[in-house]
Amino acid sequence: MGILILICVSNIIRETTIFSIAQTTTSNMHLAMCEKVLSAKIEFFDSNPIGRILTRFSKDMAVLDLVAPPISIVMTYGIFRALTVSVSICIINPWLLIPASIACGYLIYLMKNATMAMIEAQRLDAMARGPIHNLFTTLVNGLVSIRAYDQVPHFQKSFLRESGMSANVTFTYSVANRWLGFRFDIAILILTLTCACTSVFMRSVFDPVLLIFSLQVITDVTMLFSIGMRFFAEM
Repeated sequence: MGILILICVSNIIRETTIFSIAQTTTSNMHLAMCEKVLSAKIEFFDSNPIGRILTRFSKDMAVLDLVAPPISIVMTYGIFRALTVSVSICIINPWLLIPASIACGYLIYLMKNATMAMIEAQRLDAMARGPIHNLFTTLVNGLVSIRAYDQVPHFQKSFLRESGMSANVTFTYSVANRWLGFRFDIAILILTLTCACTSVFMRSVFDPVLLIFSLQVITDVTMLFSIGMRFFAEM
């Protein structure tokens, strides 16, 4: 009973801390952005279209406000749970240190390559959303003139072209995320299969109860570690 209460209290403290940090960070960042934009020189607005500025204040801030806190909670729980399970099964069966080390090196290699692709896709997504916001601002400000001169089809084509480019970038980001997740699942699956095989063949060497425990807890790594690392790559 005491352990359950301790787990509940620690989870409440963790989530409260993460949301408090996220709220303070986003508030300070939003105030700093407003001050910088309001005090910026005219050259800043000449070199940065209004759509790019709106993207920074809309999508980028929305990610920090709505997406980052829950992802941080799942990410921290998945990564720390996977680490504790990995340490436990390696203590029970030291032979698992070899495949665990190989899997860890492979996962680091995947993170290094996939993270660069995901960061580049997010950068292109921010660039692709800028023209859409700029076009929408132009439509709202010049709607009367656009209708008077019958230029609605022209702006419709422009909007579809920019939307298609943004969709392509979003699809590229999703492909990079799925590429990373699939290889994470394969690596964790191989590690789980190795743990099961060593538990069967070495049941006479190690304590069978501990081997059963290792098989039971390693199933958490199959799901939680892959989700946690994918969220970490998105951050």
